[in-house]
Amino acid sequence: MARSLTEMTVDILTAQLSHRDMSADEIVDVLNNTFCALRALKDMETRRELQGSEAEAPVTPAESKTLPLSELVRSESEEEQTPKASTEMRPMDSIQQDRIICLECGQRFRQISHTHLSIHGLTPQEYRKKYRLPAKQPLTARSLTEKRKQRAKETGLGEKLKILREAKRRSG
Repeated sequence: MARSLTEMTVDILTAQLSHRDMSADEIVDVLNNTFCALRALKDMETRRELQGSEAEAPVTPAESKTLPLSELVRSESEEEQTPKASTEMRPMDSIQQDRIICLECGQRFRQISHTHLSIHGLTPQEYRKKYRLPAKQPLTARSLTEKRKQRAKETGLGEKLKILREAKRRSG
């Protein structure tokens, strides 16, 4: 009896949880991403089977172009979940209350790191410029930005910076 995509997804997540701790948000993201990847693979297999039974001649390796898994998941499953980049989403709309959506690949994060942007060959400054985001716009979910603001106020960061800038201006 064939196992369902949901059962396979749970097995994969269980294996990952046995090796590392994850927050509830991470678990939800892993569940969604894994399920979408498995569904995309199943859809691809189904299409190939249909093409194979309907085709008169077998498909040669040169004719069958396979995408890497990351591209396959992006191209098929994320269309249903998250709008793709700049063609479907205004840049400021990608910054949401609890997540920010990468306008390059459509992945969801709490914060888009320079490490992630380097995958796309961009620095945070280049990313902001490319999508016409303000230079000082944090690449984080609004809730995370708000938490950081509160922490800075509680610790008196603004006053400390003001004092340091004044001292630097006097000495230099």
